[in-house]
Amino acid sequence: MSVGFGSNQFVEVSDDKRKMLEAVFHSFRAPIRYGFAYGSGVFKQTGYSDKDKPLVDFIIAVTHPHHWHSINIQQNPSHYPLGAKLFGNKAITFLQRKFGAQVWYVTMVEVDGIPLKYGVISVDDLCRDLLDWETLYVSGRMHKPVRVIKDDARVKLAQQVNLTSALRTALLLLPAEFSQQELYEKISSLSYSGDPRMTVGENPEKISNIVSAQMEQFHTLYEPLAMQLRGVRFVPGWRRLPQGKRTIRQPMNGQARATLATKLPLVLRNKIKAHFDNIYGDVKNDDSAYWSRVVQDPQFHKTLENAIAEIVRRPAFSQSLKGILTAGPTKAMVYIYQKLTKWYRGKFKRD
Repeated sequence: MSVGFGSNQFVEVSDDKRKMLEAVFHSFRAPIRYGFAYGSGVFKQTGYSDKDKPLVDFIIAVTHPHHWHSINIQQNPSHYPLGAKLFGNKAITFLQRKFGAQVWYVTMVEVDGIPLKYGVISVDDLCRDLLDWETLYVSGRMHKPVRVIKDDARVKLAQQVNLTSALRTALLLLPAEFSQQELYEKISSLSYSGDPRMTVGENPEKISNIVSAQMEQFHTLYEPLAMQLRGVRFVPGWRRLPQGKRTIRQPMNGQARATLATKLPLVLRNKIKAHFDNIYGDVKNDDSAYWSRVVQDPQFHKTLENAIAEIVRRPAFSQSLKGILTAGPTKAMVYIYQKLTKWYRGKFKRD
């Protein structure tokens, strides 16, 4: 495991899985700046049996998307639908960056016999989303455990900010006392707020399935960060309890919560301000007084939830539509069918 700054980001997997993931990455001839694997094909999720063989999900961050696609089309032409190959790498890059969440997804392909899905994003777009939460699409996936395969110093720094932002946001949505499991479920739910797929298309038990099976990995990501936040503390004797049952306490006074709110990501913070500026405009030039009032407003909790959903909703919807173009209609229909099947099974089980 990596040591030093950002070591919490390096979540362990088995040696066999690590070698498999690295082999897939190394198979690409186009240069990869940063990349990780995530999802049920990498980490266990409750509800999956040994017979299930989910796609292995990757995110690949590159410096120059047009150059990357140019090389990858030559190496892996079957990964692109006919229209993309006809129009070429410049058109692919335009579609990738101008619509949805700045990601080009390739799905239902095989590399060295491994069924996978991978998304390509520029390093610049990735870092903006990690820092500012422009779309909460890739940054939201990175709130949950991922296996970093190729590291990059700039992305590592931005990801540490992203994880801390997720922690602060969750704390603002939680009461004075809560369990670690409740914290991790709240963090996991952020990027699903407002996502149309959670209504139809995703297993309704997805969040609890992720957290219950990945408690150790969430612990690796967030416990070091939680212990550094002022006023946040574990109850005495917490080390003797299972991780999910450990209780955390936080101060609920206006000053402590205002400190959390002032450090929220830029896009989220601006959406909250757009709601409250007309109410507390008399002190909006005094950050301390302004945010102390805002976080104690009865509508703050709901406003924060709505702001997160607003960030997620449009890019999630448009990225889903873009997926039909990037995957091709046949693969897209098969992928949608598989998602709907999971959703139906999860809904039936819950009901």
